Amino acid sequence: MSKKLVLKVIEKIARTRIEEYGWPPRCSGFLHQPVRPKRNKKA
Repeated sequence: MSKKLVLKVIEKIARTRIEEYGWPPRCSGFLHQPVRPKRNKKA
């Protein structure tokens, strides 16, 4: 399979999932935020 064909198939699957479950997803990304670096406080 070519890369373009694979991307088209994945896009089609993603679009049907969005239609089934709605948008935005339930998690809304608040559980997946990266950890922010700690600040170094120099007194």
